[in-house]
Amino acid sequence: MRKTRVLIVEDETIIALDVQGILAGLGYEVVGIASTGEAAVQKALSLKPDIILMDILLAGQMDGIDAAREIRKSHDIPIIYLTANADRATVDRAHDTQPYAYLNKPIHERDLYSNIESARTQHRIESKLRESERRFRDALANARLLAVQLDTDGTILFCNDFMLEVTGYKRDELMGADWFALFEPGKNSDGLRRAHRDSILKDSVPLHYEGSLVTRAGELRLVRWNITTLYGSDGEPFGTSSIGEDITESKRYEEALIKANQELSAANEELQGAMEEIEASNEEFESVNEELHQAVESLTQSERDYRLLFESMLNGFALHEIICDEKGKPVDYRFLMVNPAFERLTGLKAADITGRTVLEALPGTEREWIERYGHVALTMEPANFENFHSQLGKYFEVVAFSPTRGQFAVLFNDITERKTFEKNLSDSEEKFRGLFESMTQGVVYHDQSGAVVDANPAAARLLGLSKDQLMGRTSLDLRWRAIREDGTTLAGDDHPDKVAMRTGKPVENFIMGVNVPEEDRYRWISVSAVPQFREGENRPYRVFVTFTDITEIRTTQEALRDNQRLLERALSMAGLGYWELDLTKGTATGSAESRRIYGLGDGALTIADIQKLPLPEYRPLLDRAIEGLVKNNERYDVTFKIRRATDGAILSIHSLAEYNRSTNRIFGVLSVIPDGTL
Repeated sequence: MRKTRVLIVEDETIIALDVQGILAGLGYEVVGIASTGEAAVQKALSLKPDIILMDILLAGQMDGIDAAREIRKSHDIPIIYLTANADRATVDRAHDTQPYAYLNKPIHERDLYSNIESARTQHRIESKLRESERRFRDALANARLLAVQLDTDGTILFCNDFMLEVTGYKRDELMGADWFALFEPGKNSDGLRRAHRDSILKDSVPLHYEGSLVTRAGELRLVRWNITTLYGSDGEPFGTSSIGEDITESKRYEEALIKANQELSAANEELQGAMEEIEASNEEFESVNEELHQAVESLTQSERDYRLLFESMLNGFALHEIICDEKGKPVDYRFLMVNPAFERLTGLKAADITGRTVLEALPGTEREWIERYGHVALTMEPANFENFHSQLGKYFEVVAFSPTRGQFAVLFNDITERKTFEKNLSDSEEKFRGLFESMTQGVVYHDQSGAVVDANPAAARLLGLSKDQLMGRTSLDLRWRAIREDGTTLAGDDHPDKVAMRTGKPVENFIMGVNVPEEDRYRWISVSAVPQFREGENRPYRVFVTFTDITEIRTTQEALRDNQRLLERALSMAGLGYWELDLTKGTATGSAESRRIYGLGDGALTIADIQKLPLPEYRPLLDRAIEGLVKNNERYDVTFKIRRATDGAILSIHSLAEYNRSTNRIFGVLSVIPDGTL
């Protein structure tokens, strides 16, 4: 088995060698040691280790956090940070790179082993979950089966693309709609809805159900459903998940076949009657002969119709005779005739099996099949069932009936794909529930009253409450002590969920602060609220809310603004101003000091506005300097005179600048030089 490959990033050689020795003793392979952030990025991309031990504090321009962020842009490699009394701000910044663990120096063998193995296990689980999600989405998108999820009120929570194709509706028309009102018009929707709710709450949902639905075009489609109950994290049922097969055409073929068989039987009876009349009375020979001729003609036409149906139907069809032992127990059956669909679905050829028994053609056939068909042939009681044929390796849905005692006919369809899909769907639903529970973004549902009716663990954690404490709370609860970005109080009616419920419109990225009692501080969150509607109702019946903790981002932004103010103050005190030209947009910006020197106000500026200020004799000099900087990256160091916009004063200016080709922008600094030095 391949050893786990580890990259060590540590700028202290003794510590790096010590960690290397521990890893070797634990059975790991050290693929390299890097002492700088730049070297760590290069080695990670070239060596592709299984895991990285990253010292946060590294010498040079790039520390361990910067290196980790650069590596994660292109490679999914688990990273464990090594720290030695790092400050809180550094640790908070490291958390943004999503490390798998932190280890404090000095490193102990037991801690190192447990954290590496934990990180590897977590990484494998996450990878498998992402792959499962991909397979589930692919299966759901490609399956020619209807998929739909309903809550206890019959509200549509989910549907796949094939459902949209069959019904003719768009996705936004179905999501949140009332199933019974939309697809079963003319029926007692309230009664159907109550029956649906009761079956879920009493755990009596039928596993299989055949029903009809009306498409948007008014067409009646017949669907055979397979239904499962959906349960929440609390173990309580909250809806159903159904996989359906459109059997409209199959039913039509089945009905046509039964009708043809009935017509054939009737024709036989008529023929028998005609023959009896011939024997009883020769005097009516001519008339009876005419009736016989008509009966034969009708029979011939029925046979032609039956043959056409037989040859063109999509379902497999086969006629058999049952074989019993001396005690009358079914032990085998013989193939009498099969249609082309039978050959296609089973891979067996009519020429190879007609006249042979099933144990001759398929020796491994289970006794269960023979016993079921024997019961149909001997009792003439029809049967409908699903079963797996081990020798063919397929699942079949079978309708069996007896046209005459001792014989049985079967109509069947290959449902292997559907069975596989159902299993994959069941597995994925379980995994998706785990994903919901483990996601870092908070998710809550509010009902019409504003009360929280469901929440994930992240929501409770971010708000500093348990899930039980969160349930039933509303935005009007004074314990939130919610505030706006400017620090003013946020009224309960102005919370995003209340606004979405009141207006019926989504609220996106609303910034607010909520009090976290345990931490005795405010946590800043970005909130989005989406109202959900039932069919035919204008008022939302609930609001779906998601929120993300942006406390660290906001703190960082405030620090950046403070640094900006300090920088501008320092530059102003030094008599320096900075400026920037956006060559793509043709706009100009500058610090307060540069605007003071040039005599410019606070409004928006264009490059043309700036070019008016230098004296005309200096314009060629400045144009050549800009062109050399942009085209050839030549040094921009110029001295020139301007006429200040406010008072017309002539000032001597010294300016330095550099060009960023990726952004197509020029950044520079300027200062006033004493008269006589130019």
